[in-house]
Formats: sequence, structure tokens, C-alpha cells
Amino acid sequence: MSATVAPEGPAPRWRRLVSGAFSALLLLPVPVFALTFSGSWSITSTTATGDAPVPQGFQSGNRKSLRFELGNYLASTADSSNRIVAQNTFTVPAGGEVVTILSTQSVEVQQGNYSVRVEFFDAGGTELSAPSLAHSGGGGLTPNMFSDPWDTSGYLPALPAGQTYMVRVTITTAAFQGGEVSSSAFRLTFGP
Repeated sequence: MSATVAPEGPAPRWRRLVSGAFSALLLLPVPVFALTFSGSWSITSTTATGDAPVPQGFQSGNRKSLRFELGNYLASTADSSNRIVAQNTFTVPAGGEVVTILSTQSVEVQQGNYSVRVEFFDAGGTELSAPSLAHSGGGGLTPNMFSDPWDTSGYLPALPAGQTYMVRVTITTAAFQGGEVSSSAFRLTFGP
């Protein structure tokens, strides 16, 4: 005895709608946005005062990710601070670029503070109005640990294709005499 399978009727309306919408999305043209970094990141400045170590910066192989180590220090004899500045040039496609910056950090501050600043400039050195990023935190007598990731998105309006722009990253830590900065590591990733 063989079993027969009854043919299914037409697909339910919701299934046809979902299938049609999915097919339409696949066929729509999708613009390609990509920051194209011109070269390697350059560390343009490192400073350290008091008991703070000289900071270091490292880039990933794709040049879109940077890691900074600002070290651990106890400001035992005087106010102490360190700072690192890195920059790179990039181009964007015609019509503008959606730029995202994801930052993760691990820094503990007692009687001190830290700050991260990202600035964008045109080829003539004029700072662009957006996007920019500034983030900071501090601690009093009780240490504060900052480890939550944060991100920002902005739009670079209608920048002509092939033109060169510059991005500059500045990270600073500081501790007042008797204060401490520890586990100070930062990573920034530029997208998309």
C-alpha cells in the first residue's frame, strides 16, 4: 500500500508577503561605504609628566583599529599625566560616508581623570563639524572603573570622492598628587 501526499494549496498570504519583501530587499541596490585609510597611523606626540609612563599606541593590520596603552601609575610625588596623539588620512566615496567609532576602554581612576577626543579635518586643516567624539571620566577619593564600550555615529556630508581627510585621536590620563591611574588601555575602531 502506498501513501499519497495531497498537494498543498496556495501558500498563505503572509508567507507570500514575507517572501516577496525579502526578494525585493535582495534586489535593491546597496551603496558601498568604506573608509579607506591612506597609510599607517602615526603617533605624532607622546608626553608624560611626574610619575606617569610614556604611553604607547598600536594599530591593527587593517588600519581601522587602534589600541593605546597609557600604563599604570601612582602620582606619589606630584601631579602626573600622560598623553598620546595619533593621526591618519583617509578618503571617502562620493556622496558622503557614514562613520562609526566604537571605543572600549579599561581604566581605573582615583583622584584623577581620563579623556578621549577624536577630530576630523579636511585637506586644508579645517576641523569638520561632524562627526567628532569626546568622552571623559574621573574619580575622587574612591576609585572609579570605566570599562563600558561606547560608540557614536555621525555623517560626513557630501565629501567629494578621492579627496583626503585626516582623523586625529588624543587620549590623556591624569592623577593629582596621591591619586592613581591603573589598567589604562583604550581601543578605537573606525567603520563601517
